[in-house]
Amino acid sequence: MKNRIYLGVGMLLLFCILPKQAIASNGVIGVTSGAGHSCILKSDEAICFGNNAYGQGSLVSGFKSARQIVSGSSHNCVIDDDGLWCWGRSDSGQTDVPAGLKEVKTIAAGGDHTCALDSGGVKCWGENYSGQTNVPANLKDIKAFALGWDHTCALDTAGVKCWGRNTYGQTKVPMDLKEVKAIVAGRNHTCALDAVGVKCWGYNDSGQTNVPDLEIK
Repeated sequence: MKNRIYLGVGMLLLFCILPKQAIASNGVIGVTSGAGHSCILKSDEAICFGNNAYGQGSLVSGFKSARQIVSGSSHNCVIDDDGLWCWGRSDSGQTDVPAGLKEVKTIAAGGDHTCALDSGGVKCWGENYSGQTNVPANLKDIKAFALGWDHTCALDTAGVKCWGRNTYGQTKVPMDLKEVKAIVAGRNHTCALDAVGVKCWGYNDSGQTNVPDLEIK
């Protein structure tokens, strides 16, 4: 990353202190967590800590008015006034930001893949062994998207569409969703909030798709 300063290797004591300082001060924009690390975003730096095997737990500074940070399993991405910046593990190309992104609005990270919504739509890159970066061509006016470990979902004017690994039915969108407002994805399951309530589908070994009875107001 051009003009970005990395700190982290050999600084374990520093990272035990920095998170507390950042939380206590003004200017914290967002937080995110990966598989074994976490990050705190301020306008000019990302204070990351935890597992740093691939540099994902490093302190990265030099951002210009940063506004969003996301983490995958072992990588991070930030949007600032200069564009999109990613660092950390990249053996699948998950930090290799595609050329040609314009006016990036929001980003999301899965296990080892990343997606961005820009003025032209959703673009995804990184690990693609299950087709999780193969964005459908028929998406229109995308409102939101969510990434699981190796599947991806988007909410557009037609509803929810998911693609990628479907071993546990995590990309099999229920037919009875109505007026979906939000979507999220876990490792191997997906949930949506619609006009009726919350619905989840996919892997259910721990009851993660068994939505409790809720009164949505």
